[in-house]
Amino acid sequence: MSSILRIRWTVAPQTAPRPLITCNRCGDIKAYRSNGKFRVNANGKRIDVWLIYRCINCDNSWNFGIFERRNRRDIEPALLRALESNDAALARRHAFDVTALRGQVGRVEEFPDVDVHKTALGGTSEAASVLELRLGLEMPISLRLDRLLA
Repeated sequence: MSSILRIRWTVAPQTAPRPLITCNRCGDIKAYRSNGKFRVNANGKRIDVWLIYRCINCDNSWNFGIFERRNRRDIEPALLRALESNDAALARRHAFDVTALRGQVGRVEEFPDVDVHKTALGGTSEAASVLELRLGLEMPISLRLDRLLA
C-alpha cells in the first residue's frame, strides 16, 4: 500500500476579468463584462471578429477585437464555425484572457474567486504519511498560491 496520498486540484476562475473603459453614455470610467457572444463581420474575403462587452451600469457595448481584417482562408473552418455559433467555451477562454484585455484597454479589474475541483489520484488517507498535491489550471489566474492554500 502506498504511503503517498496524491490529489489533483483543478483550479478554475469564477468571474471573468472586467476591462475598465470610459463609457460614452455614463461619462465615467466603468467596468464592462463579457456577454459571451461574438460579433462576426465579413467585408469581402476579410473577416473581423469581436467579443461583445457591456457596461455594468448602462449596458452600453464595447467590442474586444479577436481578429481584425483577417483573410477568411487564414482562419480554421472549425474555429470560424465556433465563432459564428457563439461557442460558450471559446467565449469564456477569450473573456478570461487578461493579457489580451490589458493590451487593448490597459486597466483590468480581476477577481480572486476560484472553483477548486479535487480528485484523488491514488493512495489512501488512512495510511498516507505524505501528501502530494498536483495543481492544474483551467486558464491563467492572478491568485497567489498562498491564498489558494489558505
